[in-house]
Formats: sequence, structure tokens, C-alpha cells
Amino acid sequence: WLYLAPLWGEAAKLTDKLLNLVKQQRIKVVINPSLDQLRLKNSQQILSQADVLILNSDEASFLTQVKPYQETKIIQCLTLKVKQVVVITKGKEGAVAFDGRFVYEIPAPRVKVVDATGAGDSFGSGFISGLIHGKGMEKSLKLAMANAISNIQVMGANQGLLQKNDKLPEIKIKKRLFK
Repeated sequence: WLYLAPLWGEAAKLTDKLLNLVKQQRIKVVINPSLDQLRLKNSQQILSQADVLILNSDEASFLTQVKPYQETKIIQCLTLKVKQVVVITKGKEGAVAFDGRFVYEIPAPRVKVVDATGAGDSFGSGFISGLIHGKGMEKSLKLAMANAISNIQVMGANQGLLQKNDKLPEIKIKKRLFK
């Protein structure tokens, strides 16, 4: 797997080259694009190469031209643009994901936030870790949220991350068929 984190400015232009290199090797790709990457002329082609697309609400809104937090409308638009698993993070409102058939809504447990820096990356890495280990969508989303929650309760972007045998908090996910 390759996790392509947001690239900004001139670095955003490297996205296509990086994807071409890894796709030739049949490596699965997660794209968590920046707005600069979404503004590239070939952004649709780039996004179509991802196995997993992770966006925050602003990026999802920009990509679909739908106001933030209108998940149903955003997902409808995204299903026309991309064919992969899509995750939209919503900060303290949690996240929503779509796997082509089901929509999963995961709330963010209320905790004391010490430093939100790195929360999105913690969420994304937890989610992909779950998928890599065959945990499926629901367990991977729970792992993602637990990792982000653990991260924001301490100072530092890469601090407080979960370890292999850490106990996960109880998080209820709503799963519904997408129509």
C-alpha cells in the first residue's frame, strides 16, 4: 500500500508521477489529497487511480461543488466521479464512509482536545491499517476513530497513536444501504 498524503504547491504536481510508479507495481493506493491536488487539471484521472480516497468535508465539498456536511448529496456526486472506498472526515462531527454499497456513519466520541494537529492523518492511518489487516469497513473505521481520538488528547501530531494491543473505545457505527 502507498498512502499519498496531501501535497501542496509545486509538490502537488508530483502526484501523477508517483501514482504511475506505484500502479505499475500493482501497489494499492490511498489518496488523501490537498486542495492543490484537487485543483490539478488531471485530478479526476488521479483520483480514479486510488483504491481509497480520504477527504475532509471542505475537500469533499470542493470536489463535488456541494456545500459541506451534506453527505448524501456529496456521496451521490462522488459515486459519479470515483469508484473506490471514500471516507469523509468531519472533525468533531465524526466521519462518513462509502464502500460502493453501504454508507457508514461514525461519531466522534466527546473527549478533551489537547491538540488537534494530526487528527486527520491519525484517522487515515488507522483506517488503512485496519484494511491492510483484513478488518473490514466497520472495524477499520472504529480503529481510525480510536487512533484519532487517542492522538488529539495529547500534544503533538504523531503522539498518542494506538499500539497493536490497545483496547479500543466502544463506538457505534450506523450502517445503511446507499440508495
